Amino acid sequence: MVDFARVQNRIYYGYGKAAIRLGTQHAIYRTLNPINPIQAANLVGNTFISIDQNLKYMTPKKYGDLVWQFLPFDGLSLQDFDYMVGGTTTYFIADIAPDDRLSPPLCVECNAVISVNRPTNAPLPAGTVPYQQYQPATSVLKVQAMPCMLLQHSKIDAHNLKLPTSVKLPYFAITIPEIDGLDVITGDIITDDNGRRLAVISSELTRRTLGLRIVAVELGV
Repeated sequence: MVDFARVQNRIYYGYGKAAIRLGTQHAIYRTLNPINPIQAANLVGNTFISIDQNLKYMTPKKYGDLVWQFLPFDGLSLQDFDYMVGGTTTYFIADIAPDDRLSPPLCVECNAVISVNRPTNAPLPAGTVPYQQYQPATSVLKVQAMPCMLLQHSKIDAHNLKLPTSVKLPYFAITIPEIDGLDVITGDIITDDNGRRLAVISSELTRRTLGLRIVAVELGV
C-alpha cells in the first residue's frame, strides 16, 4: 500500500529545493474574513515561490489564462485561499492537493480588487412593482478590497437603450477565494478598482477548493 503522506513530503521537499533556485520572495497572507484580506494582521510570513504555466518554464503567458502551477519552498505549511503577494503580482492559492493526489498546487493570478455589497430589501406597499432599487447607503458589505481574477466573459448582453451611442453591456467572469463560507448571490453588486459596477448573475462553488466562480454584468451609468 502506498504511503501517500510520505510521498507527498518527498515531493514537497523537492519543490522547496527548486523554489530556492527558481523562485522569488512572496508574502503570505491568511484570513478568515473577506474584509480587507491583505493587511498586516493577516501576514503569516515570507517564502520563496516559483510560478509557471506548467512548471516547464517554456510556455509564455496567454490572454485570458491566469491559473498557474507553482513550486513553494514550504508548501506543507500553506493552505487553500492563502494570498501570495510578490513584488509585482498577487495570487491566491486555489488548490493544494491532498496526500492521495500528487499533483502540483495551483494558484490564481489577481488582476483586480473588488468589493461586494448586498442590497437590502425594504417593505413595499401593496400593489407596487416588486423591484428593489440598489441603495449603497443601506446595503450590506460582504467583501472589501479583495484581490481577484476578473476576465471578460464570452457573453454579451443583447439589450441596450437603443440610443445612437448606447452599447451592449459586457459580462465578466470573476474568481475569488471562498473565505469563511462566503456566499455571493444573484443581485449582489460588485465594485472593482477601476470604478466599474457589476451585478452578479450567478455564483458557483465548484468544489471544496478552487473558490467561487462568478458571472456578472456591467451596470450602465
